[in-house]
Amino acid sequence: MERIRDFKLLKFLNQGAQGKCYLYENVKDCLKQKVVLKEIQINNKSDISEEQNKEIEILKRCVHPFIIGLYEHFCENSNLYIVMQYAEGGSLGAEIHQRKKSSPQKYFDESDILMYFTQITMALNYLHSQNVIHCDLKPENILLNGSKKLAKLADFGISKIIEKGKVVKREKVLEGTAYYIPPEIYNGQEYSEKVDIWSLGCILYEMCELKKTFFGACVAAKIIKGEYEKPLRIVDEDLNNIVAGCLRINHEFRPTTIELLKFPSLLLATARIMCMVHL
Repeated sequence: MERIRDFKLLKFLNQGAQGKCYLYENVKDCLKQKVVLKEIQINNKSDISEEQNKEIEILKRCVHPFIIGLYEHFCENSNLYIVMQYAEGGSLGAEIHQRKKSSPQKYFDESDILMYFTQITMALNYLHSQNVIHCDLKPENILLNGSKKLAKLADFGISKIIEKGKVVKREKVLEGTAYYIPPEIYNGQEYSEKVDIWSLGCILYEMCELKKTFFGACVAAKIIKGEYEKPLRIVDEDLNNIVAGCLRINHEFRPTTIELLKFPSLLLATARIMCMVHL
């Protein structure tokens, strides 16, 4: 019997580089749980690519409150289906866009920025402890729950699993999203988990300012030079220092996730988060 019959299609969600994502309802579940099915075209089971296997492996390996969960995966009708947790609040990218187009612009409260940023950093800290580099951190790959209080990392399609302390050679084809790619990638250099720290700084800046850190003509040139508008509208000293630290051109001088989580503002946010979520 076809496994896909266990699910009722509700709507199309989005098209990614690896495949299409749909919202389904699990009809065999008494609670009719909503799930996301990522549908990737293949000829047969043996045609599952290294990248697809790697994404499944990462989702299996990285079980964390702030990383989107994997339920199962199966092959059927020339498709690979990856069944994942559904985040009802949409993406952080959509939330930023909605706030930006409001008149007047509806900025995030500093407390909300700290809560989101701390959760994302906690998830990233766990990923890095598992020797995983996300490689495509951006607001669209951060999903929110229904109440928009919790954030979860998603989309590990181009993520890398590395040996501890090793660096990665840049792919011939530029991977990632232009606005969030760090200087070392544009320069064709080897890179480490610090690429995620750069992207994290860009995301924090965008939450504070409701605009891209690097925008306009010649984005790559601006990134290579580290040219962005300062200071931040936000007055929190920690947030300003974090953005400046994450966006250091020399990746060796960027903070680690552990160092980020030691900032006083993030320590306070962590305490609040631990009251909300069982960690």
